[in-house]
Amino acid sequence: MVGAGARFAIRSPLVGTVVSIDVAIGDVVRPGQSIAVIESMKMHHVVEAACHGLVRSIEVSQDDTLEDGETIVFIEQTAGETAAAVSIDAADPDAIRADLAEVRVRHAFGLDENRPDAVVVISTARLSGFEEA
Repeated sequence: MVGAGARFAIRSPLVGTVVSIDVAIGDVVRPGQSIAVIESMKMHHVVEAACHGLVRSIEVSQDDTLEDGETIVFIEQTAGETAAAVSIDAADPDAIRADLAEVRVRHAFGLDENRPDAVVVISTARLSGFEEA
């Protein structure tokens, strides 16, 4: 087991593109906390911290392409109780990530209720005419 103060790299588990980096330098992380999101083959993969620690450096940026095993961040391991003592907001299951909220806004432009001029309204008389033909 690696002791407190040891630095280690969190590496990309696969080839992909960085969608988001969920930590900043100096952040306290806990096991299972999201470090980054990587897109590969149109699927998002969350890279999680393996232990308690402090983020010491971030080696990639959003939209960077990563190779399998490439370093994402360096974490300095801390004792579990030290990291646990720092208040970390609990994840809100109803919260929508900023990138997904942006996609929803863009998607809404194409919905029928937001494009009244592009939606054809078929009258009942016109429908009945089609049925008789």
